[in-house]
Amino acid sequence: MNRTIFLLVLVSVVACLTPGSATAGWVSFSVVPKAVDIKGLVVSDEGQARSAAIASAMCMGKGEGWRLAKVEELRAMLLSCNDMTNSSCRAVEGAEASARCEGCGRHKGPYQGAGTKGCYVDLDMYPGACRAIWSSTEVRNSNPKANWTVDFASGAVEARASGVLGVKCVKPKSAATASGGSEPGAGAFSSLDWDNPPGDPSQGEICIGQYQDVEACCKRKGKRLPSLDELRSLMDGCNPPPDHVCTPGGHPTRRDGCYLKTGYQSFKGYSCGAEDTVHQFWASDPTPQQQPLSAPFVNVSNGHVSAREKPYTDIRVGRCVK
Repeated sequence: MNRTIFLLVLVSVVACLTPGSATAGWVSFSVVPKAVDIKGLVVSDEGQARSAAIASAMCMGKGEGWRLAKVEELRAMLLSCNDMTNSSCRAVEGAEASARCEGCGRHKGPYQGAGTKGCYVDLDMYPGACRAIWSSTEVRNSNPKANWTVDFASGAVEARASGVLGVKCVKPKSAATASGGSEPGAGAFSSLDWDNPPGDPSQGEICIGQYQDVEACCKRKGKRLPSLDELRSLMDGCNPPPDHVCTPGGHPTRRDGCYLKTGYQSFKGYSCGAEDTVHQFWASDPTPQQQPLSAPFVNVSNGHVSAREKPYTDIRVGRCVK
């Protein structure tokens, strides 16, 4: 009798793990959701729609290749809140309504994010309003039929059946755009391969330390330290070159006062504007003819540009590039 019970349990477990079985799918929620690479997509804001079906039709009406964004793609646009590296959030394709994520707004309140006007999204990179957005991803076993939505004002991910919400359409980039051509929200030096660029939810290694250590760290990654102008290109709220004079007292429209463009403001172990982090970023070493030899750096919290003579003993951030 015990052998029979054991066989029944074994068959049940195998059924759960077998693709295409009636219970397949729940197993995926026991692991961290995979990060979504949205750098290969063009994102367009199309206003508002009263349902996910209308939103989907609006996107398909834009032409070949256009579709309504999936919930994972919208979550990948979020800044440090319910993004695809957040293992506590299970709202992905195939999830039921119980997988909802309350978002950063639960503790901080809405409009307290690192993005423009306190949003949890970079509105320069993904233009549009700071609102809840429809996704094409249906909520499993929902009645009435519902779709996942992502709120850029609070970071919440919720199931909704109706409501006037925002519409984000996506399509694959053309070969020219994918190889470094212009795209919405792109600025100077946008074609460079920066550490943790906007739209990349990964929390890869960032080099932090003395100049020579950071320089070696970048080389190990097959990159280099940026020039002063390249580093300044990541900043917002300052005059254009050659002056680069920043607004006194912090960025004029951001609560954290950070001069880094939204999308470049945070990475693992660092948050621009936080008191306990290093805000000086190393720039590439000047030519050996410059005396005394010194390594320049930019303070991204106040916009100041300075340099440190050798030996380089100060600890600063290296935002590697190639």
